[in-house]
Amino acid sequence: MLFSVVPLTLVQLLGIFRFSPSLKRHFLLALLLVYIIFLISYFLYQFFLPWIQRRRLLYIKHKHLVVDILKQVQNQTQGNLLTDNGSPNVSIIRRY
Repeated sequence: MLFSVVPLTLVQLLGIFRFSPSLKRHFLLALLLVYIIFLISYFLYQFFLPWIQRRRLLYIKHKHLVVDILKQVQNQTQGNLLTDNGSPNVSIIRRY
């Protein structure tokens, strides 16, 4: 997907340099074709390599699980894990 940005940056270069309209049109058509090829190749890459999607979903599920566990611990202790000065409240931690 990162490679599909290359033609878009080259289009910005067209605005900087003065080209004839016919050359500009051919250049834009070629960049559009390259952009479409990059985009289709990215779609095919995602389609034929679904393990990437599964790995990403597993990571997100794990991250949500960790956040849920931390929220549960925080709710059970009602925010008493730290004292007022920010040091750990050892008696509360040992109890759980």
